[in-house]
Amino acid sequence: MTRQCVCDGGWEGFDCSERMCPHGDDPLTECSDPSGTSHNDIQKIRYDVGSGFADGYFTLTFTDMFHAEYTTRPIFANSDDDADVCSDIEAALEELPNFAVPNVTSTYTLAGGVYDCDIEFVDAANSGLQHTLVMNVGADHNNANMQPRFDTVTLSTDTLSAGFTITHDTSAHGASDQYEENQECSNRGSCDHSTGACSCYDGFTGEACHLQTVFF
Repeated sequence: MTRQCVCDGGWEGFDCSERMCPHGDDPLTECSDPSGTSHNDIQKIRYDVGSGFADGYFTLTFTDMFHAEYTTRPIFANSDDDADVCSDIEAALEELPNFAVPNVTSTYTLAGGVYDCDIEFVDAANSGLQHTLVMNVGADHNNANMQPRFDTVTLSTDTLSAGFTITHDTSAHGASDQYEENQECSNRGSCDHSTGACSCYDGFTGEACHLQTVFF
């Protein structure tokens, strides 16, 4: 038998005694291949109304750079108002506490009864490849004993979840393209693990030292 600590969000180390510092994209580096382009993470939420789709409520769980989990308020999925569902997903993610997702953009497309809602993480606080969003479906959106007021049901038997998939969309990535980096203090500062704050090197600033102030 082995024993190992499972740290709360924002803490790391073998005994979970060290605070984690913000991560960001190194402002001085580009793709390893000069012909490549850096990309934000885009997650495609696809729902197919032709696969036993039934109107219902769902939430999305987002895991941030500190490994803390945040769950959105319930979102109503209605096959007749698909564009509104996509806009509501964007709003629900931006409403998460602690500015876990400060800003995302959503793009809605429809083709052959398949609705795609592309969520792009555009804020510097969410640079690089993010954890895949997790969908939780529910039968009751107004359960006062739970927070959010939401009662989950078994995924394998629920017709709402049967029509949904969530994947990382790399369709716009070329052979030499990469995601933006997600490095501690953006590789442009040192982390004080006692406070969880970055001490930026000269010429850099920002919570994650991701902003360059001196240009040569």
